[in-house]
Amino acid sequence: MHQVNNPELFELLTRFHDQHMDFGPLHDRIDPELWSMEAHLFEFVEREFVTYNGAEVLRSWPAEIVKAQAETKIVLHGEEYDVLPYGVEPGWELGADRHPCGDC
Repeated sequence: MHQVNNPELFELLTRFHDQHMDFGPLHDRIDPELWSMEAHLFEFVEREFVTYNGAEVLRSWPAEIVKAQAETKIVLHGEEYDVLPYGVEPGWELGADRHPCGDC
């Protein structure tokens, strides 16, 4: 059986393909011998992803996001800087009130 090390990437590729390609669902292009692996990957995604702040994320991310949001300083190349909240950075003010940070 083929090993797929990144089910999240498979989910992303499947969604992108199904939403943006003109030649039908990706499932129709998968070798029938790999359908059980496809089903296994989808089960993993259903089990391991949750909706947090309107976005689908790995189950572990909400706690990591909350922890990261508590950080007020960052050290880069030996220099300490203040962490700027989302929507405060120059150029990001527009839209911050309409949707969450794409990196979170």
